[in-house]
Amino acid sequence: MPKAGRFIRQLHRNQSGNVMYLTAGLLMPIFAVIGAGVDLGQAYMAKTRLQQACDAGVLAGRRAMADGSYSSEAQTAADNMFQFNFPDDLYSSTGVDFTSSQRGASEVTATATATVNTMMMRMFGKEQIGITVNCTARLEVSNADIMFVLDTTGSMLETNAGDSVNKITALRTEVMNFFDTVTAAQSGTSILRFGVVPYSSNVNVGAALINANPDWVSDSTSEHSRTATWETTDSDGPTTTWTDLPGFSSWSNTGVIVGVSSSYCNSTPRHPTYEDGAVASGPTTSTSTSGTNPRTTTTTVDTNYHTTRYRYRWSSSKCREQRSTGIRRERVTSSITEQLTYHHMLRSFDVSSYKLAGGTITDPLGTNGANVTASWNGCIIERDTSPFDDAVSPPSDAYDLDIDLVPNSEETRWHASIRDFAFPRTSSPSSSQSSSPSTMDTTTDIPSYGSSSNVSNGWSACPSPVMKLTAMTSANRSTMQTYVNNLVATGGTYHDVGMVWGARLASPTGLFASENATASNGMAISRHIIFMTDGKMAPNPGIFGFQGEEYLDRRVGSTSNSELIARHNRRFHAACDAAKAHNITVWVVSFGETLDNDMRACASGDRAFQANNSSQLRQQFQAIASQITRLRLSE
Repeated sequence: MPKAGRFIRQLHRNQSGNVMYLTAGLLMPIFAVIGAGVDLGQAYMAKTRLQQACDAGVLAGRRAMADGSYSSEAQTAADNMFQFNFPDDLYSSTGVDFTSSQRGASEVTATATATVNTMMMRMFGKEQIGITVNCTARLEVSNADIMFVLDTTGSMLETNAGDSVNKITALRTEVMNFFDTVTAAQSGTSILRFGVVPYSSNVNVGAALINANPDWVSDSTSEHSRTATWETTDSDGPTTTWTDLPGFSSWSNTGVIVGVSSSYCNSTPRHPTYEDGAVASGPTTSTSTSGTNPRTTTTTVDTNYHTTRYRYRWSSSKCREQRSTGIRRERVTSSITEQLTYHHMLRSFDVSSYKLAGGTITDPLGTNGANVTASWNGCIIERDTSPFDDAVSPPSDAYDLDIDLVPNSEETRWHASIRDFAFPRTSSPSSSQSSSPSTMDTTTDIPSYGSSSNVSNGWSACPSPVMKLTAMTSANRSTMQTYVNNLVATGGTYHDVGMVWGARLASPTGLFASENATASNGMAISRHIIFMTDGKMAPNPGIFGFQGEEYLDRRVGSTSNSELIARHNRRFHAACDAAKAHNITVWVVSFGETLDNDMRACASGDRAFQANNSSQLRQQFQAIASQITRLRLSE
């Protein structure tokens, strides 16, 4: 026992070899920390890669939303992009899942999950690490001025093959879808302004001009109109007739005629048959008219007199004088026959009253010389121009094509278009007309351009009023919807008037420079014109439009249809070039019509598109919206 006790005491005092045991005891915690670092590092790299794949997926999905909706094709594009960037076995992961959906008009959002298998931590019971990421891609837009120039001609009432609605209805829908997409991309500080120029053979800019500056519109306007003159072709009278009115007194004997036999009693009176005294009533004048053209006007003047009648009768062997008193009427009748002649000529009208609310003008140029009262519908006759053919540049005095010139003279002002006072020189405006001689007399009552038939057939179309660039957000959707719902399809196709006014209203250096040059937030403005048409240029010299009556005014310089098309197209290109020279991006969409070289030449670069039906119109409008906005990650 002494030896055993001594050994135990020696062993207790001896410390050699302790480190080995301590190290052995610490190995397991060290291995756990190292394993956790390895596995967590792999999980972190997996999560980073998963986030990148999620971001790539939603970006691809939002980019694929051609029509603004998150279709199965767009979802597939997102899925494929995610799977390309995060294969199932990457980082020993399992259970990889990617779920995406649309949120609002401009966002695609997604959640991605995966499970990463551990290598070291499984020895301590932790075999897997779950990771989850979220991602969102959205369109975003900074300051932008977007001017729609929309063809609202009569052909927009037609329906494209394969569609169930007509073109004007489809256009209303897609303008609003575009509006929704772009306003949904609006950031908190950006300013979006929308404007619309509906056009056909004219534009309705009257209110916009008067509200901006009444002096921009002339106080007079000249139109090929007429006067109505009645000319006498025959006359009759005056003739006088007398009539005894009822109520004369009975005949009474008043004397005897001496020395007259019975055979001569009645033939030898002492008095005339009637002896008129004071006027009982009158004179009274009445007029009656028969016929229309020619017309006969008969005038009758009636005067009643107190009268004594005389007669002689043989009675009781004597010739006796008899008297009766009463009222007799004198009637004087005359008549004239007139033929109405309409004198067609260029006339000037004072339209200064149009600058006042509810202003009208009246003139006796109607049927049979009746007064016609006309208000202003807002359409115009362009300011002065100079004719030029399709091979030359616009001359300096073609003021109608200058998008920046502020009116400073009568030549540079616009004129009110009064279709109720404008007349063709043939019953059908489509028939050839000549301005030589300068006047024409006719007895035919030719309908004015304001007649219901000429308006309904598009000979004097006036589209809906323009909407100047107006700051809007998604909260103003109902305002925009009401406006596009009121678009009316009528008239012929004149692209030049639409583009000129689209550029004029969007220009930062023209009529509305004070509104357009800068933004209140101090940020730059991207400017765009979206020009949509469903047809080619189709002028007609019989139309009363923004260039007046081309048969008679010849402001563009020709009345040949083919030459008119070429000349108006040249003016259209000049307007497109003017817009692009002001750094306005011009987008062109041809709807239900083949995209031709005239449309391509108008667009900025390759920004010309064709849409054969309403579905393709949505795709093209949404493609434009995507390019005007910018795609970014917001989460």
